[in-house]
Amino acid sequence: MMAQDNGSDLARLERMERRLQALEDAEAIRNLKARYAALCDDQYDADGIAALFTEDALWESPALGRFEGREAIRGFFRGASGIFGGAYGRNDRYRRRSGGGSSQSHGSHGRPWALARFAVFKAAKIS
Repeated sequence: MMAQDNGSDLARLERMERRLQALEDAEAIRNLKARYAALCDDQYDADGIAALFTEDALWESPALGRFEGREAIRGFFRGASGIFGGAYGRNDRYRRRSGGGSSQSHGSHGRPWALARFAVFKAAKIS
């Protein structure tokens, strides 16, 4: 009977560890998004924003394009203050998408995290 109790306790501990990891992951994402928002509010600090991304990161917008790699992201944000207005909003909730490749950031469950970002555009040509 004792071996069964130990197995049950171990399974419970493993479930608790997974739940704790999910909570820690969610908090890390909220902190990352807050840092990103603060850097955007700071005249789109290109160096600071680029530092948030891995070397093989991908920043993509249907309206603004696809920027692959930290340096491409840095280059885009160097001109961002000329594109975006002063209003910046962020979604404090996150979602997981299925699929994904090696250039995307992943949570503890192996699925990429998606960041929702909303901005007001200044007059610009967007094709």
